Amino acid sequence: MNRFALINLNILLILGSLVGAFKIHPRHSISTLTRRTGQEFLQITAATAAARVDDAITVDSTSWGSPPPKIVINRFHETWEWTHLGRKYKINYRVEGPRDGQPILLTHGFGANLNHFRYNIPSLVDAGFRVYAMDLLGFGASEKPANATTVGFSIEMFSQQMVDFITSRSDKNVEDTIQAPWILAGNSIGGLCSLQVAAREPSTLSFDIASVILFNSAGGMSGFRYSDIPAVLHPLMAHVQYFVLNPRFFHGSLVYNVISQRTTIEPILKQAGIYRNVNNVDEELLRIFLEPAMDDGAKDVFLSIYGGPAGPTRESLLEAIAKKNRSTTMSRPISILALWGENDGFVPLDETVKSWATTYSEFFHLEVLGNAGHCLHDEYPEEVNARVVAFLKK
Repeated sequence: MNRFALINLNILLILGSLVGAFKIHPRHSISTLTRRTGQEFLQITAATAAARVDDAITVDSTSWGSPPPKIVINRFHETWEWTHLGRKYKINYRVEGPRDGQPILLTHGFGANLNHFRYNIPSLVDAGFRVYAMDLLGFGASEKPANATTVGFSIEMFSQQMVDFITSRSDKNVEDTIQAPWILAGNSIGGLCSLQVAAREPSTLSFDIASVILFNSAGGMSGFRYSDIPAVLHPLMAHVQYFVLNPRFFHGSLVYNVISQRTTIEPILKQAGIYRNVNNVDEELLRIFLEPAMDDGAKDVFLSIYGGPAGPTRESLLEAIAKKNRSTTMSRPISILALWGENDGFVPLDETVKSWATTYSEFFHLEVLGNAGHCLHDEYPEEVNARVVAFLKK
């Protein structure tokens, strides 16, 4: 799927939900409206996805009975109070592993949370690392600001959250003081945020970065960049971004009520290249995605982020890291391992991504996993964990 096809998919997903909404008979309740909107929205989603990606691979088919199995998801772990632009926010994070192990910070993607690393944390701990996973502001069990539109959600803001969290671990007043160089690992926008942190000038950081691990790094925070689409479509995308996705208007509520439904999430995970291997799209995973979506404030956060700025490009950040690595002020160069799903339907493995392994061969290493989608760390955790550990142990 090229960038233009992905933009078309985004437009269809959003506009399709609105078209379906207005077909509902006036006497129906809002709950009926969202259910029926979801069904019509899903038809567009499935048809669009099917036209662009192959059928998903099922390693071991999974079904859900009625009622579904009772699974308890531990959403809440440790709490860190983050002060940003004069406001205090409660941030949820998890830490495991030996106190003297090299620290790793895992950062999730859009719509996910730290539990998306359910199969990665134990293996990294077993390998001797001190593993931290954190819910970005507005996601998972972290605080969801009441007035999300005033927060200024951006890749830069999330990256600052990561920097401030790592800096707080170097505070002698905290129980687990860390002095060793950090490893940053992220999926999707979490990968882009990790690159953003690694690209910062050393003078702005109080810690060293040893490596960055990318699990299908996103190209931006939102679903599109204006520079990637024909100028004739700019007015339409601006209308979608600033009006349709605006939390203050009822259109935003309609979009969110559709997207946050199980009947929408499950097929998107399975059919749009998010999971090529759908074996792990199980009841636990669905609850990992769906439960936080029901929290107060989740809708405004989702719409503010999805309609927000794309942020820096991966190319600009890689160039900054290359320049940084060549600097005489660097005590050690930053190495990058990029693991990419060959069949990622959301952030495709295109020629641009492949070119980075040549352009930045001195520090950028690309490894492709066949029959994997956008969430390869959860699709094939054993293989991904083995590759990550082998790279970090070199």
